[in-house]
Amino acid sequence: MVSTARSYEITLQLFCTYLTDARYQWGRVCSERFGTAPHQVFHEWNSLTHIADYEGDPRRRPLDYDEVQALFDTADGRVEQIRARRVKGALLAKAGCDGAPRRGNDHLPGELYAGC
Repeated sequence: MVSTARSYEITLQLFCTYLTDARYQWGRVCSERFGTAPHQVFHEWNSLTHIADYEGDPRRRPLDYDEVQALFDTADGRVEQIRARRVKGALLAKAGCDGAPRRGNDHLPGELYAGC
């Protein structure tokens, strides 16, 4: 995957940056011991370009803001449909919409009487 390659590239680039930073004097040490100094090998012209916000499988991309809003609007609409029919299930549907999992009698104080 491109994201994995970019991760490896960034790790190596940061390591090379550390080696070539004058504050750590690795250039001097390497020149004395090996006869050559390290240098940065990753540059803008030979690095992977970041062209998309999400580089994984497009079928598994995260939802964007509008899609999340549509999902929550649909869930809220489902609660309203159940309430309008005056059948059981509105409280359970609402509990599922607010992000807090509920089981059986697990409810907030006053929730049963809130007209949900």
